[in-house]
Amino acid sequence: MGSALMRYEWMTKPTPQAEWIEGGGKFIWLALFFTETGAGLYFVSLFFKDPLGMLLGWLVCLLLGGGCFMVHMGHPFRAFRAVLKPQTSWISRGVISLSAFGLFGSLYLVLCYLQPSRDFLVLKVIMGSLCILVAIYAGMLMSYVRAIPLWNTGLLPISYVVSGLWSGSEILLGIRLLTGAPLEQIEPWIHVLLPSFALILVLYLVSITSASSVGWMSVKRIVAGDLSMHFYLGSVLIGLIFPVTVVLYSFYAGITEVSPALLITAIFCGLIGDLTVRYCILKGGLYSPVI
Repeated sequence: MGSALMRYEWMTKPTPQAEWIEGGGKFIWLALFFTETGAGLYFVSLFFKDPLGMLLGWLVCLLLGGGCFMVHMGHPFRAFRAVLKPQTSWISRGVISLSAFGLFGSLYLVLCYLQPSRDFLVLKVIMGSLCILVAIYAGMLMSYVRAIPLWNTGLLPISYVVSGLWSGSEILLGIRLLTGAPLEQIEPWIHVLLPSFALILVLYLVSITSASSVGWMSVKRIVAGDLSMHFYLGSVLIGLIFPVTVVLYSFYAGITEVSPALLITAIFCGLIGDLTVRYCILKGGLYSPVI
């Protein structure tokens, strides 16, 4: 009787999605964060030809991101079947992109180690394209889920790419801070990507509220419901306001004048904010009722 009632409520009431955020579904949340952050770090490091950043991005994307995907699947060897339908399935395209990222990314790293003076332009362009494909994959996959209005928008893939590049820029800044490398080159990336992410996030939430009543209910959960504490504390206060304050201070005083401890704290806060935003988007998704 209870299960029949639950099925009926799913057909007649907006129902929270749980497959990608509850229980073992949390591995999907972590996998999306790690793959896009790793791809973003590799892309930014590729631009500056920073081998340490590229190596760390490769490891984060494949070992942490890919590992979380495998744990969620339960039967890792079945994952290889996903490559069979790239013409219709974004899951297939994601597996292929991630595999190509691993192959060509390791090849580029080896070549840069053996011949550091060469640029390998063709392979560099291929890797840059693969980084963007990996970063945009989750957003494209989720945007095709028409039953969840919170995800069914073209702004979601854009926001995921920008957040991946922003997180990657922050991590590369931290790497250069710890290794004593120059910081001035990477600073403009953060000055552009951080406000861009904040703007896209606002536009994304506003556009969803006007798309449908269920979309409005999802956004209400995030900004005024059970997810509001996560959103305002983790995403807004820790993840945006504090890093923006540090960025404004560095812009005024010069990044070399900012305390390394303050920069490292701002980097961690930015990553926490990115992770929290993704959690709210996954957790806040509501299925539109069938009837």
